[in-house]
Amino acid sequence: MANNVSGVAGEFVFTEGTSAFFSITLVRHSKEGVDSNIKGIENATITGKYSIDSEVDANSSDCRLTVDPNGNYLCFQTASADESVTLRNALSNTSGKGYFEIYSKITVDFAEESLNDEFPERDSTERYGVNVEAASNLAYDDRTLAYTSMSERYPDDDHFYYIESIPSATLRYSSLKDDSELYDNIGLNSKNQSTLGVNGRSANEANRTSMPVNTEAIYNVQALSDAERASILKLTFSLSKKETDP
Repeated sequence: MANNVSGVAGEFVFTEGTSAFFSITLVRHSKEGVDSNIKGIENATITGKYSIDSEVDANSSDCRLTVDPNGNYLCFQTASADESVTLRNALSNTSGKGYFEIYSKITVDFAEESLNDEFPERDSTERYGVNVEAASNLAYDDRTLAYTSMSERYPDDDHFYYIESIPSATLRYSSLKDDSELYDNIGLNSKNQSTLGVNGRSANEANRTSMPVNTEAIYNVQALSDAERASILKLTFSLSKKETDP
């Protein structure tokens, strides 16, 4: 996004104290309604760079960031009073073009724990999420930047950022209860060796050479998209010995 600044008479001209900035608002559309309060912004990593008459690169100047106290928008200031002389010189040295462009690259990296707060969950059939609204503003001092009439909004687009709701498979793993009920006794008298979590071998059965444990796994993948097109189902089981030390 670029902010065109013209030096033609009757249009805006940079003077000492002039400021320019880009305003970013993240409008959250969800089932609950529309909310422009940026959630989780206090834990986000936000950076911005700008450049005059060229695309932003690693050597470009850093923007000065201001966050609205209510969390409604982010202001990336690309020119301050101290920099206005440089910008005036850039305007006068455009070889008769009469204007220059300020480019800005802005990155907002939300913390993992804030993603669910900011971005609504939806499936592919629904049409809502976070829409980015941007504007470029010009003013003669910092105090009027947010309220200046010299503002150009970036055209609205149809890009919505969201967390995709993905159906999941379910796995149920349990003991297979196929033993006779006459073995379902309590403690050492039990001969039911299919119950998970119960030691089927007691201290007075030292001669036993095997201990079968009968289990059953039910893996339901019908909720997954395109599950009917799958040709292979693979399950991997591992057994680990639980001890108190280590």
